[in-house]
Amino acid sequence: MPASFASQVKSAAMYLRPWELIPLYGTEWLFFLALGLSAVTVTVLFQRIARALSRTGYEDNVARVIFAGIVGYLLAADLRGWLDSLVERPIAVPIPHFALLAALLTASCAFSPKTHAFLLRLASIGRGLALVGGLAAFAALCFLVRPQSSQVPATPAVAVDARRPNIVVLSIDTLGATHLNVYGSARNTSPQLEAFAKTAVTFERFYASSNFTTSAVSSLLTSRRPWDHRALQLLGRPLTPIAAQSLPALLHDAGYVTAYFGSNPYAGATRLGLARYFDTAGPIYNASVAWSCNDLWAVRLPYWCPALGNWIIRKVFSTAHDMQQSVAPATRDPRSNPNIAVIAAERWLAVPQSRPRFLWVHLFGPHDPYAPPPPWIGYFDETLTARTPEDSSPAYGFFAGLESAARTSVLESRYDESVRYVDSAVGKFIQSTRISLGPNTIIVVTADHGESFHHDFGGHGGPELYEDVTRVPLLVSLPYGAEANSRSTVLSEQVDLAPTLARLVGLMPPPTWSGRPLLGDSASLQHSGPVYSMNFEESPAFGRLTTGSMAIYRDQWKFVRFVGALHVLQLPPMDPQLFDLTADPGEQRNLALEQPQVAARLSAELLAEFGRRSQAVLD
Repeated sequence: MPASFASQVKSAAMYLRPWELIPLYGTEWLFFLALGLSAVTVTVLFQRIARALSRTGYEDNVARVIFAGIVGYLLAADLRGWLDSLVERPIAVPIPHFALLAALLTASCAFSPKTHAFLLRLASIGRGLALVGGLAAFAALCFLVRPQSSQVPATPAVAVDARRPNIVVLSIDTLGATHLNVYGSARNTSPQLEAFAKTAVTFERFYASSNFTTSAVSSLLTSRRPWDHRALQLLGRPLTPIAAQSLPALLHDAGYVTAYFGSNPYAGATRLGLARYFDTAGPIYNASVAWSCNDLWAVRLPYWCPALGNWIIRKVFSTAHDMQQSVAPATRDPRSNPNIAVIAAERWLAVPQSRPRFLWVHLFGPHDPYAPPPPWIGYFDETLTARTPEDSSPAYGFFAGLESAARTSVLESRYDESVRYVDSAVGKFIQSTRISLGPNTIIVVTADHGESFHHDFGGHGGPELYEDVTRVPLLVSLPYGAEANSRSTVLSEQVDLAPTLARLVGLMPPPTWSGRPLLGDSASLQHSGPVYSMNFEESPAFGRLTTGSMAIYRDQWKFVRFVGALHVLQLPPMDPQLFDLTADPGEQRNLALEQPQVAARLSAELLAEFGRRSQAVLD
């Protein structure tokens, strides 16, 4: 375990404080304790079987060989995981070869008198390490009370204005704007959202603050960009002072009854440190993924999600999952079913309340794997490929450039089919929401980020900030049908949503928020920019930002700059990019060399802001 833990310390330290490595180690120690007890149980069982079947005295040797094999396999997995952490490309030698060699060496040591004494000395070291692990496990168990003790009272301490509108925010994971009918998609992917847009204000130029879930959702809820809130990694979370001034905190303090339901394990309110501002934070999970990182485990064992970064723990669970699938294969990823979270939210809405409500629902689909159920699967592409969870995910990052054009086309079709699947659930949810809450309700439909099928880049995350990933939908339906079926061309971003909602319900946005209202009497309708998007996955959450990518939008221009030494496989040359989005919405022509003055001006503005935001921070 020490070696496997050491191999993940570098990545865990990117989003955890140094002292948090202690409960993380303890959490993993508890897992290894259970694994060790299982190995001992199997060994003793086989020893007793050998003793019952033989009177030759070899049963102890049988036990030694069995135990050596178990230990050898674990050592091999540990060795390979540790080596993989030191190189850019995974080790090609398969684990069974490592395991066989390790088992033979361990068995020879067990039968050699000289090495047996050496192993006894190592055992004393192991007992010392076990003591350290036990103390760390105790520290981890102490954190079990943290989520409950941090809850705030459900009843607000201020007078409640029951006339304030209800607010329902529906964020859909991995939903790019250009794949929706209301934003010009050639395919009929979203008839329900198109109908909803006729009752709402459609923002045509709305951008994600980052290109993956954790960072983008944090910006939506805190009105702070990633270089401020510092949820920079998948398992990161907004800084505590910033979370305390988030939109859920503001509405909760104003007397709103607040609730969250979602199906993306990385966008849970508890895991993001925002559960204390929700009266109901419903972890939505399925039995087949209950072991994974989700809000359920964030409550019971807060460091379980980071513990899954341990190579051996991840391998054990993935092997168990593969064995489960071999017995009862799933036709699709259960998290992709939007109805799980929607039904839970509808039940909450059906219970009458005397105070206005704030509901946040986050749906996992159409995130990969793109395998919607019938009748949606095959709706846009009738071929028989890429129809299961095992074969309908893209090659992430720059490995997508190695895929054939035919497969990329099929995957994009499957993605659009997943969009239509989610759209059907969204339409029913909007209808039931209006029935439950009435006309004095703001309904928002948006997304955390999009998905890339072009520019030789697949999926999302990483350094690329193309429009496919950063341009997301924003549809806002106002109370009593105000400004219905209208469109706004204001250049805007995710940090603008929270102040927009705050002003619409008569609340003053905190001065620390980065966004500006887009609607209402104080709306910045002449939003002169700039708008930002960024990815700093390779920078520490609490240290100085040194590595990543940033985009600045102003007028029709988009300028992208890369900083630091990016460590991404198949990484092409990352030169500054300048695009005229009016003339070239597909970003096919980099104008950085043709328009040097524009590039220099935007670069200076971007770097100046980066310089103000990139310093080390304290939580």
